[in-house]
Amino acid sequence: MTSPVIIGREYEFEVVTLLRSSGMTCKHIGGRGDKGIDIRGEIRGTKFVVQCKRWNHPIGPIIIREMKGVLAEEQVGTIGIVVAPYSSAKAIETARLSVFPIIVTDKAHIEIYILHMIIDFLKKRPFKFIHIP
Repeated sequence: MTSPVIIGREYEFEVVTLLRSSGMTCKHIGGRGDKGIDIRGEIRGTKFVVQCKRWNHPIGPIIIREMKGVLAEEQVGTIGIVVAPYSSAKAIETARLSVFPIIVTDKAHIEIYILHMIIDFLKKRPFKFIHIP
């Protein structure tokens, strides 16, 4: 039986591979003492941090609140991305109402979100929360 730690780490590396294949510079940080950041990256001058949760149940608003705490310590304009197979309606609502730019998505849709982020950057407007199921 594979441990949850190994499953989580493999998921993080899958997300890193996806981000890099989309043209982003990123580095895997995750592990013990990662302070809520599994991946740190940048695209076209926009910094982002990623928290990956490979859970068999929906993430709740506590994960979004943790990301808000991470973003409070980051450079202004850094985007938080939470990648999980399932997200509760409360988690999505908490992200939508956040003063920080937070993306909540699954691995399959992360590239769509990144595309929206790039379009917003090129149009010089702040990122808007968009939920793509």
